[in-house]
Amino acid sequence: HCFDITRSASETQSKPHPKMLEEILNEASLKATNALMIGDTVYDMEMAKNANMDRLGVSYGVHSKSRLMKYDPIGCINDIKQLNHFLQKYKTIP
Repeated sequence: HCFDITRSASETQSKPHPKMLEEILNEASLKATNALMIGDTVYDMEMAKNANMDRLGVSYGVHSKSRLMKYDPIGCINDIKQLNHFLQKYKTIP
């Protein structure tokens, strides 16, 4: 499996409220400033923005790049193959 900690709307407040991310961050002992939300919907982007977390849009999911970009993500990738390259570059962003 890929995820050690998960939350859904049936367990906590639903997107775009930041509570879901706040609970995950708390359980992982992380600060929002040390995390990245990757999402394919405007609800993902808005939730991360509400949690003061960096966000990366993925345009190959539900919503288009133009819709995702309205939430000021640090980037938007068009293919899963771009993710590793982006994450390597993201580590160097101040």
